[in-house]
Amino acid sequence: LLNAAQQSAASTRVHDMVRGVRVAQVMEPSPPVAAPHFTLAHLLTQFMLAYKLRAVPVVQEGKLVGIVTMGDIQHVPQDEWGTVTVADVMTGADKLRVVQPQDTMEHAMQILSEGDFDQIPVIDAQEHLVGILVRGRVLRWMQMRDQLNRNTPGRQDAPTPTAP
Repeated sequence: LLNAAQQSAASTRVHDMVRGVRVAQVMEPSPPVAAPHFTLAHLLTQFMLAYKLRAVPVVQEGKLVGIVTMGDIQHVPQDEWGTVTVADVMTGADKLRVVQPQDTMEHAMQILSEGDFDQIPVIDAQEHLVGILVRGRVLRWMQMRDQLNRNTPGRQDAPTPTAP
């Protein structure tokens, strides 16, 4: 019962913290992207390892066509990484959950938690990738916002910091 009460209180605090905040305020704009024709070896060396990413959006002609994750690559034998392409292993856009910049963070947080996702692509009305919401960065943003609220005496609603 105590655990349920603590979870409920934490959930309420998170909802209060993101109330009125839009995805555009927290997303990482212009993330590194891969093309469908890249080999897994190229993707790993030039993107995932270089930028310390667990997932990379896949874009063709500016439009989001999928996402490739470390989990997708782990199923491919290492000696095939030089020939297998991103398109061969990625999750297609038709299977992705996405948000738009004007969506609320409450909505985005619901998608993150329901699907247990680490990231959600952010697209515009024409399906062009404009950013990405990464769970770790959202948590850091929430910590910053919480710290600002605690360190500002008498202030209930500190300015909304943008994602680092």
